[in-house]
Amino acid sequence: MTIFGAKHLNEAFPKLRIGRRVGEWAMQQRGKRSSSTCKEVVATINLFDSTNASEFRQGKVMLVIPSHAMHSFIAFNNKIQWFVCVHGEIAHWPNMQVEFPLIVRPRPLPSGRSA
Repeated sequence: MTIFGAKHLNEAFPKLRIGRRVGEWAMQQRGKRSSSTCKEVVATINLFDSTNASEFRQGKVMLVIPSHAMHSFIAFNNKIQWFVCVHGEIAHWPNMQVEFPLIVRPRPLPSGRSA
């Protein structure tokens, strides 16, 4: 489905950014009835940032997760979450900002080793 023709793409999105973000969330209990949630962005990596509509139309971005990076993790009181973030500046409209959750699986153990 085409929403905008190629010649109108740069008018609709004068600037487009795509990145990845990883964050850590931790819930801390304070007493019997109160708790607080701490959210910290661990890393934000820019994957694409351009104002050139011809680059938008190519439609390819390489997403590399470093081999030493922590995998996705969700527990009762804390979690590590990865996201692909898309930010578009739109002429005469509020900017668009969307995050897509990404599940990063743990690396497999080398053959012959067990957990």
